[in-house]
Amino acid sequence: MQALFLSLAITLIKWYVGTGVFSRIEALVMEMVNTTLTNTEKRQYVIDTIKKEYTMIRTRIIDMVIGSVLTKLG
Repeated sequence: MQALFLSLAITLIKWYVGTGVFSRIEALVMEMVNTTLTNTEKRQYVIDTIKKEYTMIRTRIIDMVIGSVLTKLG
């Protein structure tokens, strides 16, 4: 049941931010997973990179995508 809710949440987030934006954030998160940076530094790197590329996206939305990707990995 939890997998179903996660899948639905990810689908809604992709719809809200756009599949391309979601995929870009997901790629950055995956890139950061195995680095030696702290989790805070990893998150900030993803946020800063996406904000440069997509100035209209707010930090909270980026955090939602990061959280959903990490939940999917966990």
